[in-house]
Amino acid sequence: MNLKNDIDYNYVEIVKINKIKQHETLFDISFSEDQFIESFLKIKEKYPRYFQKHSTKYLYDSLELYIDKSTNDINEKSTNVYDINMIYNETVNNKFVVSYYQKKNLPEHTFPSTTNIIDKIDIKRYSFKITNNIFINFECCQYLDGDIYKYIYINYNVNKTNDFNDINNIINDIISIL
Repeated sequence: MNLKNDIDYNYVEIVKINKIKQHETLFDISFSEDQFIESFLKIKEKYPRYFQKHSTKYLYDSLELYIDKSTNDINEKSTNVYDINMIYNETVNNKFVVSYYQKKNLPEHTFPSTTNIIDKIDIKRYSFKITNNIFINFECCQYLDGDIYKYIYINYNVNKTNDFNDINNIINDIISIL
């Protein structure tokens, strides 16, 4: 797999596909507990250090409001608002979906005070920091309707000074483990 370098993006997610549904663009990206743990242990074998995060994500249009719940200290809670617009999407060997985004960090007050929230998601995430801008994430997400899904994905925060060959090699190494 090689990341695109002919489009303008600053954030990439590479999501592991569990199986393809009826149509080639419809994927099941949630994993069973056993599949989730098996992949986690494979990654942990090569990259033993990880950290945990607990957050709540509110969705409204293209805006995402994250509230960090990892700490009980109200003074240490962080809140982030992002405007995320997908630019391009592709599949790799029917095993991963690669999504390219323009992601903007916005002031907290830009998230509207509204009851028209699209979804509220409780997220428990285990993240492996591979480099300063590449992470492997294992997320358990509970949605408003009570459904729980387990996702596995790599995220890359683009830095224009990065060597794309190095980044591609690192990402391909992770993909081979998953």
